[in-house]
Amino acid sequence: MKKWKVFGLLFLLLGSAYLSYQYYLTLLPMMDAYGELQIRQFTSAIIIHEKRTVFASSLEDELISVSRDAQGGIESIDYHLIYANQLTDDMVARTETTIKEVQAGNYQAKDASRYEKYLESISEREGVITTIPLESLISFPPVSFLHCRIPVRYQVESNVVGKVVPRVEAYGINNTMIEIIVTVSMQQKMLLPFFHDIKTIEIEFPIAMKIVHGQVPNTYLGGQIDG
Repeated sequence: MKKWKVFGLLFLLLGSAYLSYQYYLTLLPMMDAYGELQIRQFTSAIIIHEKRTVFASSLEDELISVSRDAQGGIESIDYHLIYANQLTDDMVARTETTIKEVQAGNYQAKDASRYEKYLESISEREGVITTIPLESLISFPPVSFLHCRIPVRYQVESNVVGKVVPRVEAYGINNTMIEIIVTVSMQQKMLLPFFHDIKTIEIEFPIAMKIVHGQVPNTYLGGQIDG
């Protein structure tokens, strides 16, 4: 084969590879958006499930204590944050364990519930996989009649952090609402060929709440509020 043909073929291959890469870059925003939706659904399902498991019972009396003065007003509010943090750490550990088992392909459904079947199906595929309609991926609606969906796998890495925050605020007329809030933040690194992105999923929920008669005390000191 003549040298010019070799160079021509090489140039054609390199040009095709470059154009394919550029086209791939134009598809990334759509693939990223679909992936983020699936990852949020996956991680939120696990967090909510573990939250219901760990914080199954009413904890108001165990975590919140209200002391009153001689006139019946709120003198102090004490939070038992050590116990709240222990429960939160347990939930975080359970969440991380479940995610690792699913991603490693080792998770087996514990019952016939929709949640367990959902995790097992992801585990069998060893990761989060979504299917994107062809017409959406290439931004060309006329091909929708083909009903073609392109499967895309997302390799996910996670980092879960839990935080306990007390909250006190006025509620209605001369009432105080006392809450202990848990905020769970999870960073997910979504890895695609030639691309990665960090997604942060944050879920906030109360684990204890009381509405008591009396005004909010004026001074807040650590885990205790003094009137």
